Amino acid sequence: MDEYLINQIIELKKSLNDIYKNIIPKNVMNKTEIILLLKISEENKITPTKLSKLTGFSKSMVTMTLENLEKNNMIKKIRGNDKRVTYIILTEKGKKYSENIINEIKNNLGKLIKKVPKNELDEFTKCIEKMNYFLKYLI
Repeated sequence: MDEYLINQIIELKKSLNDIYKNIIPKNVMNKTEIILLLKISEENKITPTKLSKLTGFSKSMVTMTLENLEKNNMIKKIRGNDKRVTYIILTEKGKKYSENIINEIKNNLGKLIKKVPKNELDEFTKCIEKMNYFLKYLI
């Protein structure tokens, strides 16, 4: 049972990755840039160190990716009250781009959800909520 469940979770992750691939225009942004952009969008203002911790990406990967996002005018670096701290915020272009990505994800997932019977969807929702709880607080 456990092995079957693990395989199903892996397949779900692969399917979700396929959805992301279909949403994101090729050669516009890579997956790392998109993940950071969406995480910045969630936080509004964040340090590179916190981005690294939240995403699991190395600090050097975050720094390199942020440089690319800044070159493409998706983010802006600002200084905090403590001049040693740099925060990352989205530019207007970055906000629009992240909103478009989020809307596309919601639209695609919404189409899938409509195909699932309500009682099964309720069960699935409860399972996802429990999994999220365990992943956030127990691991």
